[in-house]
Amino acid sequence: MTKPTLRDVEKTIKRCLKASDNKTALNYYNNYKPLFKGLDLNKLKEEVKKPNRRVENKIKENEELKESKEE
Repeated sequence: MTKPTLRDVEKTIKRCLKASDNKTALNYYNNYKPLFKGLDLNKLKEEVKKPNRRVENKIKENEELKESKEE
């Protein structure tokens, strides 16, 4: 079995945070914090909070459609 990379651990923690499984996310963070100095739980929480580009683009498209229908 290979060791996980920093990116693998970040993806797993983000997946837990998206599923509102904070206990598991914190557990992963505490287990891998000594191995990866760049691991930052606060940064990952912020990334999970903000919507991704596809969602933002879809929201913009919907707003533009509403505006064009109103005119």
